[in-house]
Amino acid sequence: MDPSCTCELCELKGLFFENLEGEYLDMVCSGKVEKEFLKGESIVKEGTNIYDFVYLKSGLVKLYHSDHSGKEQIITIAKPYDYVSLLSVC
Repeated sequence: MDPSCTCELCELKGLFFENLEGEYLDMVCSGKVEKEFLKGESIVKEGTNIYDFVYLKSGLVKLYHSDHSGKEQIITIAKPYDYVSLLSVC
């Protein structure tokens, strides 16, 4: 995580938290976690409970559905600023 990336200076603030100020923005910012994933690594598994607000800051992510035999069907490709965890709801 880049220590210079703060909620006050974040380019994504306007997209998600435009109307938050002061202590409310501090609450969101203090709880944020930035993670990097390797190519092919799972971010959210289909069918699991969603506990986090997960969005894509950079890169591309394949969202797919697996049938009972394990065959994968690509639903869409997520791009920066897309919500990844919410798109996993089927």
